[in-house]
Amino acid sequence: MKKLVRVWAAGWSLFLLSLLAQSAQAAPVVYGFDDLQDQDRLSNQWSGLSFFNALALKVGRSLNVDEFPPRSGDTAVLDDGGALEILFAQPVFSVGAYFTYFEKLSFFAYDAGGGLLGSVHSLFSSNLLLSGDVGSLNNEFVSFSDSAGRIARVVIQGGSLGSSMVMDDLTVEFSRSVPEPQSWALVALALLAAAVARRRHFSGLFR
Repeated sequence: MKKLVRVWAAGWSLFLLSLLAQSAQAAPVVYGFDDLQDQDRLSNQWSGLSFFNALALKVGRSLNVDEFPPRSGDTAVLDDGGALEILFAQPVFSVGAYFTYFEKLSFFAYDAGGGLLGSVHSLFSSNLLLSGDVGSLNNEFVSFSDSAGRIARVVIQGGSLGSSMVMDDLTVEFSRSVPEPQSWALVALALLAAAVARRRHFSGLFR
């Protein structure tokens, strides 16, 4: 019986370790924007991303922290002149960010051919720190996910002329790891060992 327990434990350990390895490979990337200077216009400072209608604001300079506190660091990004857009060099699985806004926010995701994948919307019409809607919290996380990894562009719409929101900690999931052959082999070996041990145990009971 003790041998059976040891085999089961070893098998499940291999299985869990392989799952943890896969999860680590699929960690999303977070962009905090803190390396930018006040009034820097975002374009393609980061490989694989292009920004439109996006302007960096710094605490102590252009950012009104009484109403628009950044979620982290000292920088947030304003929708400057219209809807804030982000294009990806290669389609991604999910995109999200923390927003503080004073007009209802809509988040649209498109595929590489310009087809609308779907949209999500902010919970409130305003979530400013001091004067937002009752029950709202600043820095609301708004995101869109596509299991097939087809997101090529997102459009974040507040006021039609912009200057209606700030964004911080943009979070992008570029890939979702498919288990490598070695991982599948470990899983198969663990399950096989457990099945053999279980069969032997039950065979012994009925001899």
